[in-house]
Amino acid sequence: MGGGVRNGAIIRKDGQFVYVYRGEEELSTAFWDDANLESTNLGTIDYICDIGIAVSDDGINFRRAAQHSPLFRHGKDAKYSFEDVCLFTHEDQHYLYCNRWDWKDVNNPKTNGVFIAISRDMLHWENVGLAFPKEKGYIEMLA
Repeated sequence: MGGGVRNGAIIRKDGQFVYVYRGEEELSTAFWDDANLESTNLGTIDYICDIGIAVSDDGINFRRAAQHSPLFRHGKDAKYSFEDVCLFTHEDQHYLYCNRWDWKDVNNPKTNGVFIAISRDMLHWENVGLAFPKEKGYIEMLA
């Protein structure tokens, strides 16, 4: 894969269309060098994603809101891939749900899963974190 814009969501706000999308970029060739092969079987994944924002006046021609994109892959969150955007608005509050993945530890429910962020203006987002931070892994649930 490596590169491109994928599955996003659009909300109309203040006369503009705001497109919140998944942007994809290629992983560096050294990404898998320090991976614990017992914690993942994803050695063929060649991309990592973040969420970006584009705006449009007509809903057809969009321009990237570069000052607000990417949203999450900074600081302690730089190692995660953020994917599969879902948006909804309730009482002037916007909710963003997406999947957050640590490619090097995909079986760890403490770091992977549904991720939530909130915003009032669709441009500045506050990270809430994982929707289910105390979730047990599938094997632990069977025990």
